[in-house]
Amino acid sequence: MVLFIALSAIIGIFSVLTGSFGKLQGIIFVTTISLGVYSLTGLCCVPMLERPELRALGVCGIAASILGGAFAMLTNFLLLVDFSFNDAFLILIGRFAFLIIAISIAHISLLMRITTNQPLVIITRRCTIAAIGVVALSLLSMLFSLDMIGEAWFLLIIFGILDVAGTIGTPILHAIMKNQSG
Repeated sequence: MVLFIALSAIIGIFSVLTGSFGKLQGIIFVTTISLGVYSLTGLCCVPMLERPELRALGVCGIAASILGGAFAMLTNFLLLVDFSFNDAFLILIGRFAFLIIAISIAHISLLMRITTNQPLVIITRRCTIAAIGVVALSLLSMLFSLDMIGEAWFLLIIFGILDVAGTIGTPILHAIMKNQSG
């Protein structure tokens, strides 16, 4: 992850120093953003490596981030070559799939940072994680099967709302319960 951040900085500086902003600089800029995003998702998962019960989650999140970052970097530079519409479309599907997976695991990892024995906080966190899973699966199903878009939207919207509410509510509930129990 640190290598991705360093590489992003080098690529970003190179892009700025070249002066003109053409196709190459655009690809360099998108690569910098991609590596930055995947660095952040991977770094969100690093603390899970210290907790034996969550180590697999951390490893999966870091692996998804590294693979997604590598795929983004590779495909960004392949875009210098002219692709057919179908090839570019398949690349975009792959990129979005990696992004959905990496962000979902990072999101879950951040929620798992809350250590508590309060049943209400644990239940809220589990429900939020389930909502994250449904949102990710809905997005992936829409990505890989465009004819499911109409059927998956209602799940995406409902569970997206539950995801946001739980993401905000879990730490607030934890803080309230922590203050009440001393």
